[in-house]
Amino acid sequence: MKKILFITYYYPPSNGAGVQRPLGLSINLSLYGIEPIVLTVDPREASYTGIDEDLLLEVPSHLRVIKTHTNEHYKYYKRFLKRGIPTAGFANESNPGIIQKIARFIRGNFYFPDPRKGWFNYAMEQAGQLIEQENIDTVFTTSPPQSTHLIGLALKKKYGIKWICDLTDPWTDIYYFKQLYHLPFALRINQRMELEVLENADHLITCSPSFKALFLKKSKKIQSSTFDVLYVGYNAENFKDPISSPPSNEFVITYTGTIADSYNPIAFFKALRRLSKHVSEKIKLRLVGLASQGIIALIQQNELETLTEFTGVVSHQHALNFLMNSTILLLIVPENENNEGIIPGKIFEYFASSKPIFSLANPKGDVAQLIAENNFGKSFAHSQEEEMYCYLVELMNAWRINPNLDLPKKDLTRFESKYQAKRLAEIMHP
Repeated sequence: MKKILFITYYYPPSNGAGVQRPLGLSINLSLYGIEPIVLTVDPREASYTGIDEDLLLEVPSHLRVIKTHTNEHYKYYKRFLKRGIPTAGFANESNPGIIQKIARFIRGNFYFPDPRKGWFNYAMEQAGQLIEQENIDTVFTTSPPQSTHLIGLALKKKYGIKWICDLTDPWTDIYYFKQLYHLPFALRINQRMELEVLENADHLITCSPSFKALFLKKSKKIQSSTFDVLYVGYNAENFKDPISSPPSNEFVITYTGTIADSYNPIAFFKALRRLSKHVSEKIKLRLVGLASQGIIALIQQNELETLTEFTGVVSHQHALNFLMNSTILLLIVPENENNEGIIPGKIFEYFASSKPIFSLANPKGDVAQLIAENNFGKSFAHSQEEEMYCYLVELMNAWRINPNLDLPKKDLTRFESKYQAKRLAEIMHP
């Protein structure tokens, strides 16, 4: 098999959305003639927001995973604020106080491109040894964090290897970038780093058509022919023998993952409150994962606390179980600039569950298009309260007739992790 160096910061036992893409790709590449050697950070030293030991069971024993030391700058953050590491979109930092704002300012103006850059020297040393010992000529880097790509850039310059750069998220256009209070010089440094990565990678990958279009606008040196879109995908093995058991005595709406203030579900909460006051049936809104204090306050303001279940952060397998025990699934894309390309990785697991999807997303964005093309529910602009209410009524009426609203099974091969790995293998070894 052709050996490649697969560099990723997030890997089991890390939990959260960031680990699913590198895990799905790395465990399936060997099916297509590629032997990945995974280079990652020692989880005992990493700045993970959570741990899911169960994910280690998905990593095959034959897959080589090399872990290195790191110098985590987030340890200073935790000492300074005496609190945990910020989660995606600062979901655990609603209405930041002056100390939190200072911490964000420091992060934005002193850590380029992010505080996890302390892994760079350790990763470079280990990567160099592997490249020389294993005669590796191809390196793959995936983000987040974006600092991972600086490792790929440095390795290309030093060894002249082929470098494939997987930009899962935008860099300077990501929705929370402005919350880091960059000064002009810091913004220029980030933009220069981003451009150097984009222009020097041999092949670029991202996870949505709109993100590809966004990156292509950065420089005329970036060629569309060497820039591919690979979805995050889902592990079909997790749905091999799914047991769908939506309850018959309550209408359960499940959302999985982080939900922050920027997701702006106000109109949905108002529509749900209207529904709850006009029907006698029991309704449950189940939030699986982390909800910001701002979201919790909105739920209280809309008198939904009695019908809302907060499970907190759970293992990936438990989250999948919650999906299968739901009536419909809620998907929300943050309401921010450049949100057309945001495709939450969980959407593919939503598809695999065969549950109707109730989505709040940009009507012109990639999520709305995917849902419409595959007939998996409906998408609404964040402000369409009346339309949301009417669809909730429609779903409730259908549920009264049959409490199982599961959709017919569809061919989802192109959304599987195996398929994404096949496409990556074709890029690595054309």
